[in-house]
Amino acid sequence: MVDSSNSKTILCINAADTAGGTGITTDARVAQAEKLDSIHVYTGISVQYQDELMDIIEIPTDVLHLQLQSIMKYKRYDAIKIGVVPNARAAEEIGNFIQQVKVPVVLDISLYNRSGVQWSSQDVILSVIEHIIPYITIFTPNKQEAEQFSGMPIDTIEDAQVAVQRLAQLNYDMYVLLKGRLFSHTYRADEYGDKWCSDILYYKNDFYLFEAPTISNTMHLGSGDAYSTLIACQLAKNQNMIDAVRTAKEKISYAIKASVHHRITINSEGKTDCISSN
Repeated sequence: MVDSSNSKTILCINAADTAGGTGITTDARVAQAEKLDSIHVYTGISVQYQDELMDIIEIPTDVLHLQLQSIMKYKRYDAIKIGVVPNARAAEEIGNFIQQVKVPVVLDISLYNRSGVQWSSQDVILSVIEHIIPYITIFTPNKQEAEQFSGMPIDTIEDAQVAVQRLAQLNYDMYVLLKGRLFSHTYRADEYGDKWCSDILYYKNDFYLFEAPTISNTMHLGSGDAYSTLIACQLAKNQNMIDAVRTAKEKISYAIKASVHHRITINSEGKTDCISSN
């Protein structure tokens, strides 16, 4: 925890990961590296070891409600990051909470665990659309999640552009960032061929492209969580959205490059401490 009464604070609404590579553990590490405080609301516990998912334990809705009410009464925060939403009732509780706040809200919905198992059903997706998305500032799905929410396959960069426009129709005032390894295209193809990673940010008919070389890396645990938490941290520091995404992209790209076969940890210089995941 950052020891400063003047520190900015992010509220992380997410699940705990017993393997320590994703979820609230990553949120807290990133916030600390960014010299921000963090407070936490737990939505569940993912019991897993590396790529083996053993069980998913959902926090009871009444306990989630008590956590959110406690935060509302006693805590100050400058941005919110939402990760795992385990069920439809949890989505409703979280939506009831965030519609009362006036800080930036980053939705990094997690529909799959890192071994590729989907842990959110269609009723969860519909509940998130109804209760959470109307009140968020930026939605940061990866390709799989964007396909689920947009209802269309994403096979090309042109598909991705259509998908983010569909997602933006769910809340005209929100930004949509389709993040992760997307598709080959002509930009910088002479240098990197088809290994150029592009994130697309869309807002009110404008597209922004954030690029970095794809890293040949089979194990960069927590990169999606870290990326979205970095965005929340920059928004808490009062950066505008374009600069917040650009800063987060630069930091997460460096982190992935430096953490081949390791767990990502971003340090206070915006670089990484590589902690072995074995």
